[in-house]
Amino acid sequence: MSTVARTIDFLDLPSECFSRIFMSSPRDACVSSTISSAFRSVADSDEVWDRFLPSDYEEMLSKCVSPVRFSSKKELYFRLCDSVLIDSGKKVFSLERWSGKKSYVVGARDLSIVWGNDRRYWKWKPHHGSRFSKVAKLQYVWWLDVHGKIDASLLSPRTNYVAYLIVSYIDQDMSWWGLDVGPAEVSVEVGNHVTSNGMARLCPENVGRPFEEEVVVNVPRERGDGWMEIELGEFYNSGGEEGEVVKMGMKQVDCSYSKEGLVIEGIEIRPKV
Repeated sequence: MSTVARTIDFLDLPSECFSRIFMSSPRDACVSSTISSAFRSVADSDEVWDRFLPSDYEEMLSKCVSPVRFSSKKELYFRLCDSVLIDSGKKVFSLERWSGKKSYVVGARDLSIVWGNDRRYWKWKPHHGSRFSKVAKLQYVWWLDVHGKIDASLLSPRTNYVAYLIVSYIDQDMSWWGLDVGPAEVSVEVGNHVTSNGMARLCPENVGRPFEEEVVVNVPRERGDGWMEIELGEFYNSGGEEGEVVKMGMKQVDCSYSKEGLVIEGIEIRPKV
Protein backbone atom coordinates (compact mmCIF):
# COMPACT_ATOMS: atom_id res chain seq x y z
CA MET A 1 0.00 0.00 0.00
CA SER A 2 1.46 3.36 -0.95
CA THR A 3 1.24 6.50 1.09
CA VAL A 4 0.32 9.67 -0.73
CA ALA A 5 1.93 12.79 0.65
CA ARG A 6 -0.31 15.80 0.76
CA THR A 7 0.81 19.40 1.26
CA ILE A 8 -1.29 21.43 3.65
CA ASP A 9 -1.59 25.16 3.14
CA PHE A 10 -1.59 26.60 6.65
CA LEU A 11 -3.57 29.59 5.43
CA ASP A 12 -6.45 27.20 4.73
CA LEU A 13 -6.75 26.51 8.45
CA PRO A 14 -9.57 28.30 10.32
CA SER A 15 -8.27 31.75 11.38
CA GLU A 16 -8.64 31.00 15.11
CA CYS A 17 -6.66 27.76 14.77
CA PHE A 18 -4.05 29.46 12.59
CA SER A 19 -3.57 32.37 14.99
CA ARG A 20 -3.24 30.16 18.05
CA ILE A 21 -0.53 28.08 16.37
CA PHE A 22 1.58 30.95 15.03
CA MET A 23 0.59 33.90 17.23
CA SER A 24 0.64 32.81 20.86
CA SER A 25 2.20 36.09 22.06
CA PRO A 26 2.30 39.76 21.01
CA ARG A 27 5.85 39.24 19.78
CA ASP A 28 4.75 36.32 17.56
CA ALA A 29 1.92 38.40 16.09
CA CYS A 30 4.25 41.30 15.28
CA VAL A 31 6.77 39.00 13.61
CA SER A 32 4.05 37.16 11.69
CA SER A 33 2.68 40.42 10.27
CA THR A 34 5.98 40.99 8.45
CA ILE A 35 5.91 37.65 6.59
CA SER A 36 3.19 38.34 4.03
CA SER A 37 -0.02 40.27 3.49
CA ALA A 38 -2.01 37.11 4.22
CA PHE A 39 -0.27 36.66 7.56
CA ARG A 40 -0.66 40.37 8.30
CA SER A 41 -4.44 40.31 7.87
CA VAL A 42 -4.69 37.67 10.60
CA ALA A 43 -1.91 39.07 12.80
CA ASP A 44 -3.51 42.54 12.92
CA SER A 45 -7.04 41.29 13.55
CA ASP A 46 -9.09 42.15 16.64
CA GLU A 47 -9.54 38.41 17.19
CA VAL A 48 -5.80 37.98 17.77
CA TRP A 49 -5.16 41.10 19.87
CA ASP A 50 -8.22 40.60 22.03
CA ARG A 51 -6.45 37.52 23.44
CA PHE A 52 -3.47 39.61 24.52
CA LEU A 53 -5.49 42.28 26.30
CA PRO A 54 -6.26 41.63 29.99
CA SER A 55 -9.71 40.21 30.59
CA ASP A 56 -10.65 43.31 32.62
CA TYR A 57 -9.41 45.86 30.09
CA GLU A 58 -12.86 47.48 29.75
CA GLU A 59 -12.97 48.08 33.50
CA MET A 60 -9.43 49.49 33.28
CA LEU A 61 -10.48 51.90 30.52
CA SER A 62 -13.31 53.14 32.72
CA LYS A 63 -10.75 54.12 35.37
CA CYS A 64 -8.62 56.22 33.01
CA VAL A 65 -8.30 59.91 33.79
CA SER A 66 -8.48 60.74 30.07
CA PRO A 67 -10.40 58.76 27.42
CA VAL A 68 -8.31 56.24 25.48
CA ARG A 69 -9.14 56.44 21.79
CA PHE A 70 -8.38 53.52 19.48
CA SER A 71 -9.55 52.08 16.18
CA SER A 72 -8.47 48.46 16.71
CA LYS A 73 -7.58 46.07 19.52
CA LYS A 74 -3.95 46.14 18.37
CA GLU A 75 -3.86 49.93 18.65
CA LEU A 76 -5.45 49.70 22.10
CA TYR A 77 -2.89 47.10 23.20
CA PHE A 78 0.07 49.32 22.33
CA ARG A 79 -1.65 52.38 23.74
CA LEU A 80 -1.81 50.57 27.07
CA CYS A 81 1.84 49.58 26.72
CA ASP A 82 2.63 53.31 26.71
CA SER A 83 0.84 53.61 30.11
CA VAL A 84 -2.33 55.40 31.19
CA LEU A 85 -3.17 57.38 34.32
CA ILE A 86 -5.98 55.77 36.35
CA ASP A 87 -7.80 55.95 39.70
CA SER A 88 -8.21 59.74 39.76
CA GLY A 89 -4.54 60.18 38.91
CA LYS A 90 -3.21 58.08 41.79
CA LYS A 91 -1.87 55.17 39.73
CA VAL A 92 -0.29 54.47 36.35
CA PHE A 93 -1.21 51.28 34.51
CA SER A 94 0.65 49.67 31.61
CA LEU A 95 1.22 46.37 29.81
CA GLU A 96 4.64 44.80 29.29
CA ARG A 97 5.08 45.09 25.53
CA TRP A 98 6.03 41.51 24.58
CA SER A 99 4.14 39.50 27.19
CA GLY A 100 1.00 41.54 27.92
CA LYS A 101 1.64 41.26 31.68
CA LYS A 102 0.26 44.07 33.84
CA SER A 103 2.37 46.72 35.54
CA TYR A 104 1.38 49.48 37.97
CA VAL A 105 2.93 52.53 39.55
CA VAL A 106 1.31 53.48 42.85
CA GLY A 107 1.82 57.24 43.09
CA ALA A 108 3.28 58.87 46.21
CA ARG A 109 -0.16 60.26 47.16
CA ASP A 110 -1.41 56.67 47.44
CA LEU A 111 1.49 55.57 49.66
CA SER A 112 1.74 55.61 53.44
CA ILE A 113 4.54 58.07 54.32
CA VAL A 114 5.20 58.72 57.99
CA TRP A 115 4.61 62.47 58.65
CA GLY A 116 3.85 62.85 54.95
CA ASN A 117 1.10 65.42 55.63
CA ASP A 118 3.24 67.58 57.90
CA ARG A 119 4.69 70.42 55.83
CA ARG A 120 7.63 70.72 58.21
CA TYR A 121 8.88 67.36 56.97
CA TRP A 122 7.45 66.77 53.49
CA LYS A 123 6.27 69.03 50.70
CA TRP A 124 3.96 68.02 47.87
CA LYS A 125 4.86 69.72 44.62
CA PRO A 126 4.61 69.17 40.86
CA HIS A 127 7.67 67.68 39.19
CA HIS A 128 8.40 68.30 35.51
CA GLY A 129 9.43 64.67 34.95
CA SER A 130 6.53 62.98 36.74
CA ARG A 131 3.32 61.52 35.38
CA PHE A 132 1.57 62.46 38.62
CA SER A 133 0.30 65.92 39.53
CA LYS A 134 2.46 66.02 42.67
CA VAL A 135 5.37 64.11 44.19
CA ALA A 136 6.68 63.94 47.78
CA LYS A 137 9.78 66.03 48.52
CA LEU A 138 11.54 65.31 51.80
CA GLN A 139 12.49 68.41 53.81
CA TYR A 140 13.95 66.48 56.71
CA VAL A 141 13.00 63.64 59.04
CA TRP A 142 14.75 61.43 61.53
CA TRP A 143 12.41 58.54 60.90
CA LEU A 144 12.00 57.63 57.20
CA ASP A 145 9.22 55.12 56.59
CA VAL A 146 7.41 54.60 53.26
CA HIS A 147 4.96 51.79 52.49
CA GLY A 148 2.54 50.92 49.71
CA LYS A 149 0.09 48.18 48.85
CA ILE A 150 -1.89 46.81 45.92
CA ASP A 151 -4.53 44.11 45.56
CA ALA A 152 -2.97 40.97 44.11
CA SER A 153 -6.09 40.50 41.96
CA LEU A 154 -5.11 43.56 39.90
CA LEU A 155 -1.87 41.89 38.80
CA SER A 156 -1.33 39.16 36.22
CA PRO A 157 -1.70 35.67 37.71
CA ARG A 158 1.12 33.10 37.71
CA THR A 159 3.69 35.86 37.29
CA ASN A 160 6.93 36.80 39.04
CA TYR A 161 7.00 40.49 39.98
CA VAL A 162 9.56 42.98 41.30
CA ALA A 163 8.67 46.13 43.28
CA TYR A 164 10.74 49.32 43.00
CA LEU A 165 10.70 52.64 44.84
CA ILE A 166 10.99 55.42 42.22
CA VAL A 167 13.10 58.32 43.51
CA SER A 168 15.06 61.43 42.60
CA TYR A 169 16.94 64.04 44.62
CA ILE A 170 16.30 67.73 45.29
CA ASP A 171 19.96 68.68 44.85
CA GLN A 172 22.36 66.22 43.25
CA ASP A 173 25.37 67.82 45.02
CA MET A 174 24.06 68.50 48.52
CA SER A 175 21.27 66.00 49.15
CA TRP A 176 23.20 63.07 50.58
CA TRP A 177 23.08 64.25 54.21
CA GLY A 178 21.57 61.44 56.21
CA LEU A 179 20.69 59.31 53.19
CA ASP A 180 24.14 57.73 53.34
CA VAL A 181 24.16 56.99 57.09
CA GLY A 182 23.35 53.34 56.50
CA PRO A 183 21.19 51.08 54.38
CA ALA A 184 17.41 51.11 54.56
CA GLU A 185 15.34 48.01 55.24
CA VAL A 186 13.23 46.94 52.26
CA SER A 187 10.59 44.23 52.11
CA VAL A 188 7.69 42.73 50.19
CA GLU A 189 4.85 40.80 51.80
CA VAL A 190 2.04 38.88 50.09
CA GLY A 191 -0.88 38.23 52.37
CA ASN A 192 0.73 37.37 55.71
CA HIS A 193 3.83 35.89 54.13
CA VAL A 194 7.06 37.90 53.80
CA THR A 195 8.42 36.94 50.38
CA SER A 196 11.45 39.20 50.30
CA ASN A 197 13.46 41.36 52.69
CA GLY A 198 16.86 42.96 52.43
CA MET A 199 18.80 46.22 52.54
CA ALA A 200 19.06 49.08 50.09
CA ARG A 201 21.15 52.19 49.68
CA LEU A 202 19.13 55.42 49.48
CA CYS A 203 21.67 57.47 47.54
CA PRO A 204 23.74 56.52 44.48
CA GLU A 205 26.67 54.18 45.00
CA ASN A 206 29.32 56.69 43.91
CA VAL A 207 28.39 59.44 46.40
CA GLY A 208 28.26 59.81 50.16
CA ARG A 209 29.84 57.52 52.69
CA PRO A 210 30.71 53.95 51.67
CA PHE A 211 29.06 51.11 53.57
CA GLU A 212 30.98 48.26 55.14
CA GLU A 213 32.04 45.72 52.52
CA GLU A 214 30.13 42.87 54.14
CA VAL A 215 26.82 44.73 53.87
CA VAL A 216 25.11 43.55 50.68
CA VAL A 217 22.58 46.12 49.49
CA ASN A 218 20.53 47.12 46.47
CA VAL A 219 21.59 50.45 45.02
CA PRO A 220 19.57 53.05 43.08
CA ARG A 221 19.63 52.41 39.33
CA GLU A 222 18.94 54.90 36.57
CA ARG A 223 15.72 54.49 34.60
CA GLY A 224 14.97 55.55 31.06
CA ASP A 225 12.56 58.25 32.24
CA GLY A 226 15.06 60.32 34.24
CA TRP A 227 14.20 58.84 37.64
CA MET A 228 16.08 56.24 39.68
CA GLU A 229 14.69 53.05 41.19
CA ILE A 230 15.52 51.13 44.34
CA GLU A 231 14.53 47.47 44.36
CA LEU A 232 12.28 46.61 47.30
CA GLY A 233 11.96 42.88 46.57
CA GLU A 234 10.42 40.13 44.47
CA PHE A 235 7.27 38.07 44.78
CA TYR A 236 5.22 35.52 42.88
CA ASN A 237 1.59 36.35 42.21
CA SER A 238 -0.35 33.12 42.00
CA GLY A 239 -3.63 34.92 41.42
CA GLY A 240 -5.07 32.77 44.17
CA GLU A 241 -6.81 33.93 47.34
CA GLU A 242 -9.50 36.58 47.09
CA GLY A 243 -8.66 39.77 48.97
CA GLU A 244 -4.93 39.03 49.03
CA VAL A 245 -2.82 42.20 49.30
CA VAL A 246 0.79 42.84 48.31
CA LYS A 247 2.58 45.15 50.75
CA MET A 248 5.89 46.84 49.91
CA GLY A 249 8.02 49.05 52.10
CA MET A 250 11.23 50.90 52.87
CA LYS A 251 12.39 52.35 56.18
CA GLN A 252 15.54 53.90 57.58
CA VAL A 253 14.99 54.69 61.24
CA ASP A 254 18.56 55.36 62.40
CA CYS A 255 18.02 58.59 64.34
CA SER A 256 21.73 59.50 64.54
CA TYR A 257 21.24 61.86 61.60
CA SER A 258 18.32 63.64 60.01
CA LYS A 259 17.58 62.71 56.42
CA GLU A 260 16.67 65.11 53.62
CA GLY A 261 16.66 65.72 49.88
CA LEU A 262 14.79 62.61 48.70
CA VAL A 263 12.00 62.93 46.11
CA ILE A 264 9.50 60.06 45.87
CA GLU A 265 7.32 59.54 42.80
CA GLY A 266 5.84 56.18 43.80
CA ILE A 267 6.30 52.42 43.85
CA GLU A 268 6.32 50.44 40.60
CA ILE A 269 5.26 46.79 40.46
CA ARG A 270 6.32 45.19 37.17
CA PRO A 271 6.90 41.68 35.84
CA LYS A 272 10.37 40.26 36.32
CA VAL A 273 12.19 39.79 33.02
